[in-house]
Amino acid sequence: MGSSYSKQPSICDQTRIQRDKCIFKNGESNCINEIAQHTSCMKDKGFALKS
Repeated sequence: MGSSYSKQPSICDQTRIQRDKCIFKNGESNCINEIAQHTSCMKDKGFALKS
């Protein structure tokens, strides 16, 4: 039998993907803008994040 699991889009997928790709390719210290954009998106959606 096949799996009935299907991945649902999560909150801020676009900024998360951009952030993760940048970190993987360039390292966290070189992705400040991508990290900030994702953090801003998450805060806009009501998530409380540590600074």
